[in-house]
Amino acid sequence: SPPAGARDVVYIILDRYAGGQTLERYYGYDNTPFLDALRDRGFFVPESAWGNYPRSTHSMASSLNMRHLHFLRGQPGSDPRPLAELYDAPAAARFLKARGYRYVNIGTWWSVTREDPYADENIELDAPSRFSSILVDTTMLKPFADRFGWLRRYSFRKTEFRRSPFQFEQIARVGRDRRPTFTFAHLLLPHEPFVFDRDGTYLRARKLNSRSRATNYVNQLQHTNSRVLDLFDQLLAVPESQRPIIILQSDEGPEPLETNKRITAWGKVTLPMLEQKMRILNAYYFPGAEEAGLYDGITPVNSFRVLFNTYFGAGLPLLPDKTYVFSAGLDQYNFQDVTQKLRALDRAA
Repeated sequence: SPPAGARDVVYIILDRYAGGQTLERYYGYDNTPFLDALRDRGFFVPESAWGNYPRSTHSMASSLNMRHLHFLRGQPGSDPRPLAELYDAPAAARFLKARGYRYVNIGTWWSVTREDPYADENIELDAPSRFSSILVDTTMLKPFADRFGWLRRYSFRKTEFRRSPFQFEQIARVGRDRRPTFTFAHLLLPHEPFVFDRDGTYLRARKLNSRSRATNYVNQLQHTNSRVLDLFDQLLAVPESQRPIIILQSDEGPEPLETNKRITAWGKVTLPMLEQKMRILNAYYFPGAEEAGLYDGITPVNSFRVLFNTYFGAGLPLLPDKTYVFSAGLDQYNFQDVTQKLRALDRAA
């Protein structure tokens, strides 16, 4: 059974959400009002936040299992299974389910987070397969999809326009269930494709293509901010004793603006490019826990360790808050420590 007065635990990943310094320095956008709005609601938001890894598969595998991934060294670099297996019954979910929590996974089209067999409930938007969407979007069917409603459902951009509102609604719905629940929600926002204008309306292709990638990214991020704050106001509109524990993070920053190609060898990029990728959003709402043990410099690998120590007396030691890069593909388990190189940017600021 869950402990008396057990609070829900809500873990939200906003994919490729940039850190505040990245937005200001490279996008010319001041995200301080959003970060201050989180603080006004009681969130702890580190002044400078760094990720542990530059790729979603590695980052969330690390945070959900509360460990660095060095134990994967020696695995064939071309084999994705050692990473994928870490998403089935991750350590954070096992810890909470062992204490009577329900585990709800709110996934995306991405196979890694779409479903966890260990979850009590997997929630995903009822939508065409990724293959069907690509078929429509990249063939002669596309102009017909834009015109005819029955075929429009197969457009990937239209599907993604429906997906995140559905996910926000499901997080709020689960939050109204009074049974103690651990909710893991992976949202592909502000990740491409850019389908939202800043006011939340659908971003049509003509307008999308007339703007820069930076402008489209910031507009989608602004919409994301609005939806996040609205969700949190719903979750927190209950007596203090019933408010959930919330961790809001990005798994990684956006792809650097200097290139339109996906980077694989992160150990060989320039420092500004690495900074854009590794600065993240990181925020914690720990109600009723004045001595929560949160600290500036905390990275996602320690998020659940601090949470479980604070609310469950787990006594878990904290791990070094380090950042590692690698070369994707054949060398994705050979990790290079770039912590000091990145932290020097904070000292120089």
